[in-house]
Amino acid sequence: MKKLFVIIIAFVCAFSVFSCAGNVETPSSETTETTASDDIYTTAPETEPEETVPEGDYITIIDDDGNPYYLLELYERVDISSFSIVRPEDASETLNTAVSTLRDGIIAKTGAELDVVNDWPYEQDPERCEIFMYEGTGAAKDFYEEQYALEFRKNKVHILAGSGEAMMNAVQLFLNYFIDVENSKVIMTDQYYFLGKYFVSEITVDGVPISDFDITFDPDDYAIDTPEVISEKIAEELSDEFIFSNHTKAFSYTDRMMRGKHYIVISAHSLDVDSYSVSVENGNIYVRGSYYSIDEAVNLLLEFLHASRYVLIADRALGLKLTSADNVSRELDFTVPYTKTELLAAFSEAQSRDDMIISGAHAFNWRRSSNGIAVGPTLDLFYNNFGDVSTIMEFDLGKYSVLSPENNNEEGLSEYDISKLVSDCADHVAKGGIISISAHTINPLDPSGGFRGGINSNDLYKEIFTEGTELNKNYLLSISPVMRVLKAFHDNGIPVIYRPFHEMTGDWFWWCIYQPNGIVIEADIWTGLWKYLHNHVTNELGLDNVLWSYAAAGKNALYPYPGDEYVDIVGIDWYTGGNREVKVEDGYPLLMTSGKPIGLTEFGGPAPSTGYSCESMLLDLKWMMEEGLDVDFFVLWTTNGSFVGMQKGDVLFGDPIIYTRNDMLKYWNR
Repeated sequence: MKKLFVIIIAFVCAFSVFSCAGNVETPSSETTETTASDDIYTTAPETEPEETVPEGDYITIIDDDGNPYYLLELYERVDISSFSIVRPEDASETLNTAVSTLRDGIIAKTGAELDVVNDWPYEQDPERCEIFMYEGTGAAKDFYEEQYALEFRKNKVHILAGSGEAMMNAVQLFLNYFIDVENSKVIMTDQYYFLGKYFVSEITVDGVPISDFDITFDPDDYAIDTPEVISEKIAEELSDEFIFSNHTKAFSYTDRMMRGKHYIVISAHSLDVDSYSVSVENGNIYVRGSYYSIDEAVNLLLEFLHASRYVLIADRALGLKLTSADNVSRELDFTVPYTKTELLAAFSEAQSRDDMIISGAHAFNWRRSSNGIAVGPTLDLFYNNFGDVSTIMEFDLGKYSVLSPENNNEEGLSEYDISKLVSDCADHVAKGGIISISAHTINPLDPSGGFRGGINSNDLYKEIFTEGTELNKNYLLSISPVMRVLKAFHDNGIPVIYRPFHEMTGDWFWWCIYQPNGIVIEADIWTGLWKYLHNHVTNELGLDNVLWSYAAAGKNALYPYPGDEYVDIVGIDWYTGGNREVKVEDGYPLLMTSGKPIGLTEFGGPAPSTGYSCESMLLDLKWMMEEGLDVDFFVLWTTNGSFVGMQKGDVLFGDPIIYTRNDMLKYWNR
């Protein structure tokens, strides 16, 4: 989960002033400010304050954004050399490491070498100045794992923590904030507590005490083709993050909503990827966002509830009465680095250059077998192996139609699935990437055969794009998931490549010109279907964010070409046996005569056991250019595990003519 919001409220905690005889300095009227960072995992300040801490009444701890979030009243300064460090007799290895870190840090800052003693058989002296350190024992016995505290009591400092990591955070905080370096003093101040969980005070929501609420997730968030639902995961985790000021658990988690109960509902299926909100509706609190923005929505919930990991801050909200008048919505700073026109211009520039090939790949499914829509995991796989990813990321939406035999007469993409898909793509685009959509569309004549089979006559083929026919109705059902996703991209301002009817000059899909019964679909009839789809997307749905990709098989590559006004880029799907067959029947050179940017719209190589790797592919791309075959981009299919399975992906990605996502981001920002 992303860094949770730290509520920025300063407070002053009154406390008695004690002294260590002969070693005390009283503060002046100035204010001391230093810098700290604070998130759910790392709680110690990361930026050290000035080496010399000026005298003042307060120490103000600052968050990463430069905002004060904790104000401590300064009472006295005590000679640091008068202190000893006290640890348990059975101190753990991590605590001993923290003790050494503290002692070494004090030496580095002040030159004072403090004695380290064990708490038994050490005789306690109420007049002695001591720094006690306990991790999960003694006064820290019941601490949560992330919890730590700095307690200043007369001439004693207690550094307490629930774990080794929390102890190191506490030690770093002490070194950064509570040592007057110039005068070699320990700054005695208010007690500082970090709980590691979020306090919620006694507030009401539409008149209902917050203690009556449970946390759950939106029942509309369900995943059809993804491994987990993030809203459910967040809801379950959040239930362990909130406590009341008496340290009892604030919210229970439930996987269902019951009438008459009150809930904080996590909802992550918005198709507006950059928006998020928290709202009071019908006695419940709804935390809404897309898969991309839901973490920020959770941060907003903390702000909405005035929750804090500092109990005194949270208690400032005592008696707060929240209603729908307090609803709040915000947007992420999400920017698409290029327009549709600029996207096409990039392909055109690649067409005019010998040193620019835009890389691409197809997404795996969630089990990393064959093609799918697992865009995020696919990109992660590439990045983890190569430190970069391909520019173009394509995915296939063919199987999600209500016509698909496996979908039981329901459309196979939930709104949550689309939110996750578009969110992962939005993240890719914001980093310079390009999105492409293909579809193994279900046969409108015989859905039981999936995308195989045929239409088997020109007349029936024409019925597909004749409004009102049964074939036309089935066809519109078959492309409905694609249209929903295209619209989501449009509404988020993201240009996309659409590659329909790929390999149409073959004989293996129902939309191919060569039909199983030997019929060849007439060019005018076939192009009628393309033009019908183009009109449906562009004019009827008003989606002006689409680049149209004409992807032929090798032979008769221009036979069903619909015309320049209906096509933006062209290419051939090429599965090589390692023999550079792309020029067979001159399909590729013929496509070059269209004058459109051209590339390998789908590519697959022979098994890696043959020695064919990504390096071999790079050599093939360069051979094509040497042969006068313009190649502006490629999209590697999932065959043989894509870049990772083919091996030597680092060689391909590292070649200066191959434009990865990092290269394209620089291109967009030039």
